[in-house]
Amino acid sequence: MIYFPAEFRFLLEEMKMLSSFGFLAAGLAIGLVLGRNGISSPRAGDAAAGNASGEVRKTKSGSRDEAELTGVRLIRSAAPDQVGKITRQVLTIPDPVESQRLLSECLLNMTHENWRDIVSSFRKTSNETGRDPADQWKLAVYRSGQIAGQDAVEIYIQNGLKGNTQALWHGLHGWSTKDAPSALRWLRKMEAEGHPIPNDSYTAIIAGSARVDPAAAMRFLDSVPPDKKKDCATHLVWNVIQNSGTDGLDLVLDYASKLDTSDPANTRLAGNLFDKVTEKLLWQGDHARDIGQASVVVERLARYGQDPTTITRRALEKYRSYPVDSKLSFLQTVSAAPHSSELNLPSLSSAVMRTVKSEEDRNAVQQWIAKNPGSPLVPYLENR
Repeated sequence: MIYFPAEFRFLLEEMKMLSSFGFLAAGLAIGLVLGRNGISSPRAGDAAAGNASGEVRKTKSGSRDEAELTGVRLIRSAAPDQVGKITRQVLTIPDPVESQRLLSECLLNMTHENWRDIVSSFRKTSNETGRDPADQWKLAVYRSGQIAGQDAVEIYIQNGLKGNTQALWHGLHGWSTKDAPSALRWLRKMEAEGHPIPNDSYTAIIAGSARVDPAAAMRFLDSVPPDKKKDCATHLVWNVIQNSGTDGLDLVLDYASKLDTSDPANTRLAGNLFDKVTEKLLWQGDHARDIGQASVVVERLARYGQDPTTITRRALEKYRSYPVDSKLSFLQTVSAAPHSSELNLPSLSSAVMRTVKSEEDRNAVQQWIAKNPGSPLVPYLENR
């Protein structure tokens, strides 16, 4: 937490009474305190207090809480033309959590009047101090797209995109969360006028729209030129998950299954979409250390026309390091599903047995066979 000295708290309480010059001076002073000696935790303060009474510790903690809230109030009550200067000070705070907390306040107070100052404060900070707040800068450019839309992105085109392709992407990403149709029209207009637009600019629009409205994002995807669709699948799937979790991926699967694959570009797009959805669903099960989820993934994808043998083999590869009996139980579950007639059980059983390396693994296979004598896998396991 941030602790302001007592005399500084008095200064903060008087902020609303300061002139513009006084406000800036106080803001700079705040940055100095925050950056050099303003970070301390309640426990650290308590330890430093030694044998101080609980009442004293409570007072100190209350002071810190008050100071912390005052830092937020300072930003919220600042004139728009001062937020950029405050942002530069916030970027010098050593503690990353406190810096991010106050930076978020600065970005939430971005307006049409101050977005340029806030975004440029990152370059100034890097030039003057050598600090590299790259991730925070991306958020600032993203936010500028939300606030200023076209104004926030066309400056990069006007400058010839020299070193600004990343900024253009993040600006378009933010703009598209608020007004994707306008962002798409602007991008097409720039291309028609002969401006050098990076191919991945369309992925920014897909990413932004998918984050707020997955169905709309797929409509925009239909409008993306075929040669610009590279990597769109990655951004679409990832941002749909941010919007509605993996439950929302059925919308993507339905879209991919209905693409006209007589068009080679659509064939590639459908393949990429199925690939990315499969990757994310299997990752979710692996992250939960639950191989049982993989059988649900196989069944789910099979409903949309995907080959269950291919998906099952991919799942076995993903869960390669799991216990042998767990992989056999997974394969047993898949073999009992409605699409089991489409499974290549000899090949899949062989894939499991290739992961058997130790005597312990071999014993696990024998024990599994003894517990599941009627399994259709048994003949293929015994042959191995």
